[in-house]
Amino acid sequence: MRIAFAEDVLLDVLSGKGRASSELLDAVAEGKADGFVMLSTLTAIRRIAAENVGPKKASEIVSELAFILEILPMPQKEDILTSMNSKSDLDAALLMASAPGNADLITAKSKKAFAESKVPVRSPREILSEF
Repeated sequence: MRIAFAEDVLLDVLSGKGRASSELLDAVAEGKADGFVMLSTLTAIRRIAAENVGPKKASEIVSELAFILEILPMPQKEDILTSMNSKSDLDAALLMASAPGNADLITAKSKKAFAESKVPVRSPREILSEF
């Protein structure tokens, strides 16, 4: 199973509030599934983490995520523009444009942003139930 992680799921893990999100990331780290992330998501997480825990710890967090998750390829310009025209959420637009052919599922807490996704979108809890 190839799972693309949305930004909200990874922020849930980092906040310590998302048990299902953390369990899903752990499952990927254990090799039960392949995990993917957009480079732009890691950049956003580093910025948010740096504001909260400082730049050194933020870099460590992003390095750990990059070790666990593979970076999704940047989608074609036309695919990005198509996705951006239908969604105002840039993370969702990039993930929807990049996931087809690279991931079987997208995991997101806020599925509404992915309403037009060509790849099925599931919550972390829903995916965990499939293991």
